[in-house]
Amino acid sequence: MHLIAEEVNSSGVFSRLRKFVTGDSASNTEPKPIGTKRYIGKKKKVDGRYGGHKWTLQVLGSVESGTEPGQFNEPRGLAWHGDQLVICDTENHRIQILNKNKVVIEIIRFDGQFDKEFKPWDVAISPDGHFFITDIGNNQIIICDQNKKIIQIIPQSADIEVRSITVMAAFIFVTDSKGKSLIKYNIKDGKLVARVSDQFSYPYSVMATSNNHLLVSDRDKHVIHVLDSDLNFLNSYRNDELQYPQGLDVDSHGNIYICTDRSNGIVKLRSDGQLDCVLFEGGVYFPEFIAVNDDITTTIAVTESWSVHQIRVYSVST
Repeated sequence: MHLIAEEVNSSGVFSRLRKFVTGDSASNTEPKPIGTKRYIGKKKKVDGRYGGHKWTLQVLGSVESGTEPGQFNEPRGLAWHGDQLVICDTENHRIQILNKNKVVIEIIRFDGQFDKEFKPWDVAISPDGHFFITDIGNNQIIICDQNKKIIQIIPQSADIEVRSITVMAAFIFVTDSKGKSLIKYNIKDGKLVARVSDQFSYPYSVMATSNNHLLVSDRDKHVIHVLDSDLNFLNSYRNDELQYPQGLDVDSHGNIYICTDRSNGIVKLRSDGQLDCVLFEGGVYFPEFIAVNDDITTTIAVTESWSVHQIRVYSVST
């Protein structure tokens, strides 16, 4: 089985995608970036809402759902793969990949491959380019190699419902919405290594850090838990802005970015867990998932919940 669009070539999906991406049509129309851009913030250093920066905001998708490339239906988890943005387009049963210009270059789907429809909830990409996907439609973890071929499927027992996913070294870590737990799997054989639930109320999102720790947003406890790779609790970060934390990510400096319901913005914590600022406060409609890329300049992609079928992409403007 393959993860790429050629797998469904007979249904016409690949030919439509090729026309959209390469301009391979009668009019030879070149592909265009999706979404619109505008500038927010200030050039001079200011505290608070824009973190002292001027930002470019690009909105992908729209309030209404759609099925064409570049449109979304309840997008969930997302991740950066170099300068490519990988988006779980959950209710369209696919993953869309956009290049640095926000042009759709690939659509991933599994039509007819599983017992139930493929519903990608979250995706993590390892340093060697493997894709790790939680599929809530079939309650399984899908692992693909660099060529987008499925190399392993980890099915789940009835007492587990996989959601958020991250990867550290030879292990996969996922949140479990049914058992309110965090689970560790061995990548090599897919076996469950450890499971912890005693301090969680609603573990929503998990992210591995560069110092081999795990950050877990506990939505109903309004905290970010810090665990080691053996699932031992080390610390918890709390402040008044962490109301119903959901998706989270870290940048190369260890700063933590968290989607919260209270501010309709992104809470930024320093690497020691202390509050830095609340970015874009009031400007993001119930942010749910986030991916941060600061390889060249800081770029933050955020999905919005409550039936808003779009992604906001903020980039520091120089």
